[in-house]
Amino acid sequence: MKENITIAIADDSLLMRKSVCSFLKEMGFEVVIEAANANDLLQQLQQSEVLPKVCLLDYKMPRMNGAELAALLNQQYPEIKLAALTTENSLSCMVDMISNGCTAYFIKNGDPTEWHSGIRQLVIKGHYFTEWMQQALLNFIKVNSEEINRMV
Repeated sequence: MKENITIAIADDSLLMRKSVCSFLKEMGFEVVIEAANANDLLQQLQQSEVLPKVCLLDYKMPRMNGAELAALLNQQYPEIKLAALTTENSLSCMVDMISNGCTAYFIKNGDPTEWHSGIRQLVIKGHYFTEWMQQALLNFIKVNSEEINRMV
């Protein structure tokens, strides 16, 4: 069943990119751009007649990482929803991606059914917080509550 949600993906691992695209297509999404790196994605977006609704960005890519790419995309294509899709399950990586424009963060070895509901919510609400994100942020706030209170 097609959901009419178009997706671009940037991941330097060909095997991972093809696997993720296969999962996404099985879920009913339309993958319109597959890019091997940040520059490839930017070039394909420039040449595209219709922009995707969502871009899934790997964090670790050569020459320009996912956070740097997210910042550029957020500036040049603010109508595209950005989500990290990475193996990095660290708070620092999540903060880097979110602070540069991603409003969802998916772990590659996570549950692909969560990708499905998360991508849909990202398009509908503009953001999606996975269970892992929520727990990581709660733990961060608990550990740093005194410093956060001084900042607010």
